[in-house]
Amino acid sequence: MDNPNRKAPYTLVLTHDVDNLSLRCHPLLSTATASFFKRCLYNNFLRTLKKDIPPALYLNSVKWCLFYPFVKTGLKEDPWEKIIFDIMELEKSYGARSTFFFIPYPDRPGHIKPKLPAPRGRAASYDLRRYGRMLEEIVGEGWEVGVHGIDAHLSSSNALEELSILRGLLPDREKIGIRMHWLYQTEQFLKYLKEAGYYYDTSYCCKSRGVPFGDSRSQPFKNDDIWVLPLNIHDSMLLGHWRLGMSMEAAWREIESTLEKARNTGAVVTILWHTSTSTVYSFWGVLYERILRRAKEDGARMMRCVDLCDELELKEKPLGPEMMESRAI
Repeated sequence: MDNPNRKAPYTLVLTHDVDNLSLRCHPLLSTATASFFKRCLYNNFLRTLKKDIPPALYLNSVKWCLFYPFVKTGLKEDPWEKIIFDIMELEKSYGARSTFFFIPYPDRPGHIKPKLPAPRGRAASYDLRRYGRMLEEIVGEGWEVGVHGIDAHLSSSNALEELSILRGLLPDREKIGIRMHWLYQTEQFLKYLKEAGYYYDTSYCCKSRGVPFGDSRSQPFKNDDIWVLPLNIHDSMLLGHWRLGMSMEAAWREIESTLEKARNTGAVVTILWHTSTSTVYSFWGVLYERILRRAKEDGARMMRCVDLCDELELKEKPLGPEMMESRAI
């Protein structure tokens, strides 16, 4: 029988950015729709030749191209809406819960920094205000929802505007965190978040594989009274053809190495795995499940961002007289 007092060797903080919530909401004649077909038909054909994905997954991506008109007209379930609940079912089977970050408004690419617009492709196609019932269902099942910021890094008023949109949909949520879309940040970023009322940020990441493990800032820390959860494993950084472009096996070796270091040191590992890449067209979800399986085998804790921050906050606070008395008892 397992010892209930045995400490977990490490902690996984599970997070998902919802860059694409719906395939249906992409305009028919748009770069996003054209990219969907290109990645399904051409990119995945090349991946099949390289044996990065099995032929069955390529046929699956071809199938979704054929299904596209039915998805667009609502006759077929949208795979990018469905994948959120598939991820929840997967995590539930491993006894885990995670955090989903949603972009607050549609058709706004935002800015890289003041007066410097971001590329048009940064804008989201979905309108979060139409998905209030979905958000309620997600949090009702025990998962966490946060803000995937667009211009929150520019000013406290921008940060507050984006926070207010989510709070308007989930008025009972008090502690809300953020991750910036495309990980944009400015010098006063954390100060703006604190003034707006955010609980934590999880945008800090190097522009290669993630935060170098063992680096002094690879573990959660507090700055400007905001908790910062550095990203250690980032799916797009490893697998995206616009980044390192690793095969899934090469990416797994990199991930496995990070998990092994965490297991040896009892560290915290924060993971970003995009929702839409877990299904068609990327099919990176098979690797995410492999991470969960390994963590369960290792006896690791798997938790939401807010749970870790609450735990860290509790450790920071000195014990009051009532708590000291209860501990003595």
